[in-house]
Amino acid sequence: MKKLVAGAFGAVLLLTPVATNAVQASPSSTATIRCKNQTLGSGTLVTGNIEVPSGAFCDLNGAHVTGNATVETKGGLALDLAAAIDGDVRIAPRASLRPGVARPSVAT
Repeated sequence: MKKLVAGAFGAVLLLTPVATNAVQASPSSTATIRCKNQTLGSGTLVTGNIEVPSGAFCDLNGAHVTGNATVETKGGLALDLAAAIDGDVRIAPRASLRPGVARPSVAT
């Protein structure tokens, strides 16, 4: 399933979530995962919300979050072109959001 997402500055991204790994907070619909200085890679499915604590970063490198994303003060959230967040994105003052960051491919 492809999803159109309006990004910062009016950019529209076509996202294709791929879910092969699952991170599930709990059966509760208000479950929240804290992403503290982590990279969630391609195929990672976060069932619930994601929160980036103050002073930490979270890099969604192809991950799919089914809930909301919240970034606390001085936190940072980076999303590559394949990342998807189904809910709202809330950014606190002095926090950063880097949408649509293209990752260079590495030849193997």
